[in-house]
Amino acid sequence: MPDRLRQVTQPPAVVLTSVNVGHRPLGGPADEVRRISLGFRDKVLGLEFAALDFAAPDRNRFAYKLEGFDPEWVPLSGHRSITYTNLNPGHYTFRLRGANSDGRWNEEGVSVGVDVAAAPWATRWAFAGYSILLAGCVMGMVRVQQRKFDREVEYARVLEFRVQERTHELSERQQELERVN
Repeated sequence: MPDRLRQVTQPPAVVLTSVNVGHRPLGGPADEVRRISLGFRDKVLGLEFAALDFAAPDRNRFAYKLEGFDPEWVPLSGHRSITYTNLNPGHYTFRLRGANSDGRWNEEGVSVGVDVAAAPWATRWAFAGYSILLAGCVMGMVRVQQRKFDREVEYARVLEFRVQERTHELSERQQELERVN
C-alpha cells in the first residue's frame, strides 16, 4: 500500500482562520483580512491559522514574523495560534508561512498589515502642542522676569532721584544755617 501513496509536491496553502482584537473577533472572513487597525486601547492581537494540507495535519508546521517587531522568523510546531500584546504604536506586517508533513514550505504564505494607533496624547500633533505650550510658558516667564527687572530699574531710578532731591534740600538747609550763624 505505501507504494500507492504519492508524495505531495506542492506546499500547502496557508490561511487565517480567526483574527481577534482585544479578545473580540474581527468582523468578516478572516482569510480575506489584509489590514488590521488597532486603537490605542487595543492591547491584544490574536491570530489563528491553518495549512490546507490534510494528509497529516498534526505534522503541519508554521513560521511567523511580525516585521518591525520580530527580528527573525519564529517557528511554531503543534500550535496554530499566536498572540501579541502591548504593541508599540506604528506600522507592522504580519507574515505567516506553513509547511506540510513532507516539509514543503509555502514561502509566499500570508501577509497582513497591522497598524497600531498611538494614544492621542502621544501623537506628533500632541507633541507639537506640548512644544508650543512649553515655548509659551518659557516666553511668559521671560516676560514676567523682564517686567520685574524693569520695575526694579524704575524703582532704583525713582529712589536715586529722591535721594538727590533730599541731598539737595539738606545742602540748601545747611547753607541757610551757615548764613544765619
